[in-house]
Amino acid sequence: MSVSAWVFLGFTALLFLTFVGLILYYYAPKRKSRVERPKYTVLDDDEPKNEEVSDAGKRRHSGRSS
Repeated sequence: MSVSAWVFLGFTALLFLTFVGLILYYYAPKRKSRVERPKYTVLDDDEPKNEEVSDAGKRRHSGRSS
């Protein structure tokens, strides 16, 4: 094999190992809650709780012109 073939093979192996490392890091059991959190926040309501609504509504509407 030529030198360029060995370089190509080494680079390909490096990319593959990097990919596997990223997958293992991302799906590690200790990161599960952090990875799963966005899935459940999509289903959460965008409305804040009642006491926050009155304050937020005042601030939100105070800057608008009629």
